[in-house]
Amino acid sequence: MKRRMMLLLAGLVLMMIPSLKANAAEPPLSEKIGTNYTGMVRDQDGKRYFLDSGIMARDKEAYDPVSNAWYWFDADGTMAVDKDAFIPTNPDRTEGKWVRYDVNGAMVKGEDWRYGGWYWFDPTTGEMIKGFVLIPVREQAGAYKWVYYDDINGQMHHGESCINGGWYKFDNITGEMLHGEYCSPEGNWYYYDEVTGIMQKGMVTHHGKDYYYDPNSGIMQKGTVYHDGATYYYDEVTGVLNGVWGNRHTHSYTGAVTQEPTCYNTGVKTYTCSCGNAYTEVLGKAGHDYLAFVTQYPTATSDGIQTEVCQDCGYEKDSAFSRYDKKDRYYIIDLGNDEVDVVYGHYEIQMADEVFNRLNAYRGQKGIPALNRADEILQWACDIRANECSYLFSHTRPNGENVLDSFWQFGSCAENIAMGYPTAEAVMTGWMNSDGHNRNMLWDYPSCVAISVFAEANGYGYTYYYVQLFGYE
Repeated sequence: MKRRMMLLLAGLVLMMIPSLKANAAEPPLSEKIGTNYTGMVRDQDGKRYFLDSGIMARDKEAYDPVSNAWYWFDADGTMAVDKDAFIPTNPDRTEGKWVRYDVNGAMVKGEDWRYGGWYWFDPTTGEMIKGFVLIPVREQAGAYKWVYYDDINGQMHHGESCINGGWYKFDNITGEMLHGEYCSPEGNWYYYDEVTGIMQKGMVTHHGKDYYYDPNSGIMQKGTVYHDGATYYYDEVTGVLNGVWGNRHTHSYTGAVTQEPTCYNTGVKTYTCSCGNAYTEVLGKAGHDYLAFVTQYPTATSDGIQTEVCQDCGYEKDSAFSRYDKKDRYYIIDLGNDEVDVVYGHYEIQMADEVFNRLNAYRGQKGIPALNRADEILQWACDIRANECSYLFSHTRPNGENVLDSFWQFGSCAENIAMGYPTAEAVMTGWMNSDGHNRNMLWDYPSCVAISVFAEANGYGYTYYYVQLFGYE
């Protein structure tokens, strides 16, 4: 699970660029590279680059708030212009999204014509969308149409297409999915389901009347037809069933899901009889499949923020939560070098309070003044350390920094850590029986302490990680 989330979150490390004014003069690359300059530059051939404190942006995405557009800079630092590009969302580039940039380098969003066909790019993320999509009709306000973008190359389908075992008909010009009756140029009638758009075959009832469509070609049958163990007569003009001779076959249907529902598309379940007759049922949308991870730590006086991301479509929503909320969440771990991972669990505030009280009682027994509770900034650092310890149990942080080197500016001067103890009493006993930990707890130099307990969910319960971060005010 940690690895899975790392792939999801790695793409969240983005770079913001200052406003790009279309008519502003952009300085030469040769003059600004290696300086403290941040912004757009051009080389002698007019190619555009971006420098961040004089360092060329490579393999990075950047946003311009003035033009409200995203830009991409390739591995050689040049801006992607008038082409498609794969934007990775994990370090080994096995996951990501295809996007398109126009002649000015701005990310394309919505519908776009290229390579002899139409494509659709998510209006928010710019990702090339594939599969069935409900999109606005051009030049017809408030109207929408169902279309299909190829699962491989993303180009809109036209005409007849077989998708997931079902046949569909798309308008030759607009690509709109056909629903209901259709007469081909050859004069053959077909029927496409009013909801799913799938071509219907066998005995079908629509508009209150029975029809029969060839089980192979889907063409409406007329006149005398033998099927289902009986002889049927269908009107020579309309195809409506007028009579049956013989014992009519009783259908026995077996259902199977032929199109899985997602959070943005309905699904399809197809029921088939041994005689070849079939009908479809629309399955409701599955709803978003969220993963929630913390994007802002709570403090003693303010709530934290969690961001929930749908694993299917990428939809995000934010919500507040308290430090006292024991709901398990993903917490981001900084691994350094723009890489992150996550741990999953919650904080045990009451257990941390008990450790604090037991610590001061112990100091009192030894004639040493009690410690104050640390301020919010040191407590914040301690909370980070508690979940970091569930990832790497060490006084060296997962990003390679020494703990006290990271937090000395917050007043930290010593750290005790522990894992696996089931109670506050047990962890205090363990620390008291360890010379180094005991010395920190009885040290008279600190004036305050931050204490945090992180409960990591491990599939069968919780493993507790304890941190005491001593400080001076």
